[in-house]
Amino acid sequence: MTNYKWNISLEKGTEIAYSTIKDILLSSQDFKVNKNILIDILIEKTKDLSIKNYKKRKNILTFLNINYGSFEKYIDTEPNFVLNNNIVSYVDSDLNEWEYV
Repeated sequence: MTNYKWNISLEKGTEIAYSTIKDILLSSQDFKVNKNILIDILIEKTKDLSIKNYKKRKNILTFLNINYGSFEKYIDTEPNFVLNNNIVSYVDSDLNEWEYV
């Protein structure tokens, strides 16, 4: 077992990342955003959260990179997010032809 030194649990950090990314994608046109723009918006939206590793403040991207290996690997672990040609999109198979309002 590794020595986990974050002030939030892996589940809580993943939940924060998932819900923030989902909100960003759902508010964008066609539920798609360029990966680099998504990362910038994700960091901006979560900058007020206190995420610390060894008592040093870190951002959500650093949290994902350390715990998942990279942002891309995190996106691959989530079934509703798809990364294709540097474009991240939100796909919800349960909704089929429904439109978000």
